[in-house]
Order: sequence, then C-alpha cells, then structure tokens
Amino acid sequence: MRAQGQAPTVCAKAGQTRPADTRHHGRCVATTRSQERQRMTRTVRVGQLYRDLARDMRERDRQLRVISIGDDDRADCFVEHDLGGTTGKTPRIQVRALASPGKFELLKEASDSPTDPRFVALLAAITAAHGPKATPLDYARAAWEALGLENTADREAP
Repeated sequence: MRAQGQAPTVCAKAGQTRPADTRHHGRCVATTRSQERQRMTRTVRVGQLYRDLARDMRERDRQLRVISIGDDDRADCFVEHDLGGTTGKTPRIQVRALASPGKFELLKEASDSPTDPRFVALLAAITAAHGPKATPLDYARAAWEALGLENTADREAP
C-alpha cells in the first residue's frame, strides 16, 4: 500500500500518472508515441513530393515524387534529387510509409507539381544526361528525344 504523503509516480512509457502502490507490468492505458504517430497519417496522392527522413538519407537529401500508386499498396516514386547519386531511379515504396510523417516529409502537394505526363520522362532524360562534362547541347538533345521530337526537325537546317 502507498504510504501516506507519498507522491504518485509517472509512467516512463506514456507519461501517465499512476499511484505509487500500483504495479505497472509494462502496460499503460494511455496511448504510446507509436500509436499517436499512426494516427498522424496523411493521404498519399500522385504528384506529391517527399523527402526521405531515414538516417542514411537525411544527408543525401533524397526527394521522391509519387508517379503512380498500385493495387498492392506500393507507390512508384521517381527520385528527383539525391546527393548520393540515385537520381532518376524509380523505387517502389509502401504507401503506409509515405503517409507517416516520421519517415517521409511532404515537401509539395500534388497541385504544386506539373500534371503533364511527359514531365517525368523529360526529367529522367535530363537527369541521365547530367554529368561533369555535360553541355547545354547534351541537355537539349536529351529533352528533344524524351519528348519524341527527333523526327519533326529538318536535319538539313543549320
């Protein structure tokens, strides 16, 4: 029994106050932080831009754009920016992970991104052409080919 005048203790897991004479046994009625995080989810939509918050990705500043969402609860994403060199790749990420604010930070909503489906193809082509010795002509040629314009130009013109 609790001695008279003894203050109640605080549960270390959930911050719940409980009487000093009760046993804890690792269970609390209060919600844990992981349960609170699960409630703080958001809707994932095509076109949204996310930053990967994994420990190994923070320094790389990896940014992913959702390009499609499959029936298997995975989203096809396009790596738009990555200091680690995986720009242009298309990883498949669980929608539940993208919806978690602790794992991915939402940078731009879908309405802020271009809706033209050629945007991803153009971005991938320019990313593929990018390099230390890339010239403006390399970028222009990559964009020209990505948009399917190679047969529309007059090859005889200067």
